[in-house]
Amino acid sequence: MTKTNERFGPHRVALLVGVCLTAALVVGCGKGTCSVTGKVVYDDGQQAGPELEGYAVTFESQNEPVSASGLIGPDGTFEVSTYEPGDGAVVGRHHVTVTAPVHETDDLPPPRAIKARFESFDKSGLEVTVESGSNEVVLTVERAE
Repeated sequence: MTKTNERFGPHRVALLVGVCLTAALVVGCGKGTCSVTGKVVYDDGQQAGPELEGYAVTFESQNEPVSASGLIGPDGTFEVSTYEPGDGAVVGRHHVTVTAPVHETDDLPPPRAIKARFESFDKSGLEVTVESGSNEVVLTVERAE
């Protein structure tokens, strides 16, 4: 056997395979967080659109004193961040809120698009479990009356 072949003996190949498999399992995770993207839909099944653009989605961890948040886009989709843009949320269970943008002018704010209860972690009824890897979630909300 040559020295070149000895470098890639069965033990090193097994180690390399193990490292690759571990890396594959944690794709989308880093610094204790895992990627979370999603969409907001109404309880009638319709995907939210521009009426929720700029609303904030906030995940509050039930296991750690940390939260993640992101803004809803014009197509009803969002991505949450904890420490830096796009890094996701910590693994585990989260209470979730969907809150209207802050209105900072003297004009009357636009009418609420969803029920006020979605602005409270205790009342929203929204919960998500973030797992290792990439997470795609769907949040179901009710239109304001």
